Amino acid sequence: MQPRSFIDEVTQKEKSAERVDNIVFIDIDRVLYRGVQNDDDISSRQCFDGINSAEQERLICDLDSIKTHPHIVEMQLDPDVLHALPVKAVAAAMNFNKQAIANLSALFKEYQAKGVISSSWRRDVKMKENPALALKQIRAVFQIAGFPEYESIIGFTPILSEAASFFGPSTSFLQRGNEIESWLLDNWRTVKSYAILDDEEFNIPDFFRGRFVHCKTGYFASASHFKQACDILAKPVDDQNCPARLTWNAIKNNSVDFDYPYMNLERMTTLRLLFGYSNKTFLEELFSMHEKHAHPTQLVLWSLVKYHPENRAMFMEKLINLLRSREMKLEILNLSDNGLENIDDLLSVIDGKRVCVERFLLHSNPIEIKNQEKLSSWIRTYPVPLRLFMNISMSENVVKAVIENENIILHAEEKYLPENEKLKQKLFSQTRHEGSLVRSMQRSTCVQQ
Repeated sequence: MQPRSFIDEVTQKEKSAERVDNIVFIDIDRVLYRGVQNDDDISSRQCFDGINSAEQERLICDLDSIKTHPHIVEMQLDPDVLHALPVKAVAAAMNFNKQAIANLSALFKEYQAKGVISSSWRRDVKMKENPALALKQIRAVFQIAGFPEYESIIGFTPILSEAASFFGPSTSFLQRGNEIESWLLDNWRTVKSYAILDDEEFNIPDFFRGRFVHCKTGYFASASHFKQACDILAKPVDDQNCPARLTWNAIKNNSVDFDYPYMNLERMTTLRLLFGYSNKTFLEELFSMHEKHAHPTQLVLWSLVKYHPENRAMFMEKLINLLRSREMKLEILNLSDNGLENIDDLLSVIDGKRVCVERFLLHSNPIEIKNQEKLSSWIRTYPVPLRLFMNISMSENVVKAVIENENIILHAEEKYLPENEKLKQKLFSQTRHEGSLVRSMQRSTCVQQ
């Protein structure tokens, strides 16, 4: 009896799924509520909608009085829950944006949705210390806010440890995409569809751009945000025509000519959640499938998964071995941090002939390439058109190589260029870089792929 292939295993796992839940991941500050920066800030704002000014003054002088306000007393909340609930949370709940709450309620009713809290409020209700009490507290917050479906709040995304942060211990909040992904991987069998509401991007678009409602203005009170969330929840995760599924089918069927070769982090995340696989296992199996293809791979994207640092070394080794074994055209190659340790080996196989790349993203945080001579030599002689995205400080030799090779279009901010005005002026004068180089005096953003 032959062992089951990865494709057979995926098929069997998918058949075992019972997808019934529509999930809404909910941020709170500036999605449902204006947000405050600290406990003291709450007393400096008009936080009590519908309360006369004299009553406001009394409550602001004695914030503990909020818990005895008639609006709270009428709800007959569990005394233990109310006692444990931070005062600022109660005050904030009384001032959630009414239209945002109405829109959220309508979304829940339309799709029988369940809510998962991804907000920093997870820390305010001490989710890690007492998950059961924290859930009762957050439901109480939504009940106070006038959200009828408060019992449909079912939990929280995990708070990932600061030690595991890609960006460092002080910025672990930037892992919100990882935290949502972690919850989804734990519950993949039952998730029918999901939408993410947040006022900040963090790293959410890298994983979930197609399911992200970016509430930049107007909270979730905006009609356009509400419509976008409805449209997202109407799309099941197992949609046979979504780009991730079409990409998977093309790889699975060993297709040479296909329209969906683009395996970026978002699509890889979609497939992993669809099939319930860890990042490492899924990467290994995808590489294994490519290694078995008899034909040269016509077009594929392998993006180094920068938010899973534990898998970078394995990924780079497999990628380099794969490139050495066949002809391949890479649409995007995205390198950061540990991937840079292998850059000499990688550049040696990307010759622009047998193996070529159209867009090369190079960024490091905080590691810099110590020796850029190999990189400058590679750039100088690269024989076909290449868009080079550089989010690292460049040596003069790298910039000179870009200037000398007309195949190269550099995308970078001026702050990454060497302090050589003549060299910078020469680079900026080359028309092929027009629109791709950002002067420091302009409003600049990080170069995106």
